[in-house]
Amino acid sequence: MSVLRATQSAIRIATPTRSSVAGPRRVRSAAPGTATDTRTPVPEPAPAPAPAPEVGGAPLPDGREAPSPTVPNALQEIARWIPSEPLAVYLAIVGIVSGAGYLNVLSAWGIVVLGVLMLAFLVWYQHRKDVQEGRALEPDSSRRAQKTFFFITALFFIYISALPDSPLALTVGSVATLVAGILALLAGFFAPKLAVIFGLSPVVA
Repeated sequence: MSVLRATQSAIRIATPTRSSVAGPRRVRSAAPGTATDTRTPVPEPAPAPAPAPEVGGAPLPDGREAPSPTVPNALQEIARWIPSEPLAVYLAIVGIVSGAGYLNVLSAWGIVVLGVLMLAFLVWYQHRKDVQEGRALEPDSSRRAQKTFFFITALFFIYISALPDSPLALTVGSVATLVAGILALLAGFFAPKLAVIFGLSPVVA
């Protein structure tokens, strides 16, 4: 019996098992769409470029953006060359008289005359101050003061004529405001260039 058992044990050891004959098991690749998918991803489309910002005008030499050619921007450019005191007094008196119901052709032109007299005084005051402090010499300073007075007076009249209830509108009609608006656009464009040509600068009280 012992010999038979030993023979059977030797046969079992010598016989290869199924797993050893088949060799190592192959690992199946993951199906497409699973977490272990190795396919190359499709690139997403690039986002559309942002729209270009709106530009009011061509850039100036110093890098600033030029203002749009509108009447308010033109009036703002004109106001740079007019002393603020006459404009402030004119607008204040017009507002008071108009609110009280007394604004007519006569009162409107009277307020304009007051503003022009203030301009003349401020130009004369700056001329006198420049001569006394040695920043200007006669007679060049007098000629420059005269050109400055006519220049800012013309701009002052264009400025107030483009406003509602201007003396020109009360005298001629509403078409005067339209014409003054066109003149304001031209003055706002040409005023800095004319000031450079004639050597003028804003009046500082």
